[in-house]
Amino acid sequence: MNEALLQHILNHPLFHSIRTSSVLDIVGYIRELRLSAGQVVCREGDENDGIYLVRSGSLSIRQQTDWGERELCRVKVPDLFGEMEALSPGPRLATIIAREESSVIRLDPPGFKRLVELEPGFILNISRELVQRIRLQDSVVSAELYKSYRALTFALANLTDSRDPETGSHLARTRNYCALLAEKLSHLADYTSLINADYIEGFSKCRCILKKLH
Repeated sequence: MNEALLQHILNHPLFHSIRTSSVLDIVGYIRELRLSAGQVVCREGDENDGIYLVRSGSLSIRQQTDWGERELCRVKVPDLFGEMEALSPGPRLATIIAREESSVIRLDPPGFKRLVELEPGFILNISRELVQRIRLQDSVVSAELYKSYRALTFALANLTDSRDPETGSHLARTRNYCALLAEKLSHLADYTSLINADYIEGFSKCRCILKKLH
């Protein structure tokens, strides 16, 4: 293992407080994989083959659904993947594909097991990384649900407008008033921490009307 690769591993959050001697003890189970754009690292349903650390580039994590394959998220330095399968051995839960020329470091299962024996704190590091991943995923899912809900709301409003112009105009006016009030409230001390640009962004389609109202 070259010095640059060793330093990258030791500096990664997953190896926080892990002794260099312990990493050198499992060097035979660590390998760097260089990937070309579009190359599959592992597929959903494959058996666990280790934990991966992203050293360069970026990769896409994809999963099959009833309506086809969808991208769950993208990973880049210093992200990792495969930690869930390492903690609870089983088939891969997603497919990982390189989005561009990338490099990943893989810690094979025997090396993972040996490192846990040498460094009990390694499990704590993995757990911390896993919790962060779950929190991030929850945020992504929440954002996607919000976007879908907003798109559905606007679609229903447009449908109502096409069938009953007066009702549709009422919905538009109400939406404009709410946006204007939110924008005004955002400048008050009691609301600055509650109402920000993202909050008002839901009314972005009405901003041309808001300028006239000002």
